[in-house]
Amino acid sequence: MAIGVERIPAGIRVPSAMPRMVRVHQRFPRPRLDDVPAAVRAEMRRLDLRTRVRPRARIAVTAGSRGIRDIVPVLRTVVDELRTAGADPLLIAAMGSHGGGTDEGQRRLLEHLGITP
Repeated sequence: MAIGVERIPAGIRVPSAMPRMVRVHQRFPRPRLDDVPAAVRAEMRRLDLRTRVRPRARIAVTAGSRGIRDIVPVLRTVVDELRTAGADPLLIAAMGSHGGGTDEGQRRLLEHLGITP
């Protein structure tokens, strides 16, 4: 089945018909962790943050909307480890146009994902 020129966005030059397209599905390995917080904690502790973070240092931790599995326990553990190291972490949205590109929209989107202050 060909797609006619009338469905091609303006400014793109193509022949009068597009070649036939085929939908392809690919499956990637999806390893799982039994204990996400423990895995994050172990990796954070490898960084030896107590020797690298100044007391009360403000460190931004970004929270996005890209469908990261277990993002809430990941962020919670990162923040806890930074606090344990003496930092004063700050959680900020890391999105472009998601949530309408506004502070309030992104806050609501993060809240919907379970990411709250």
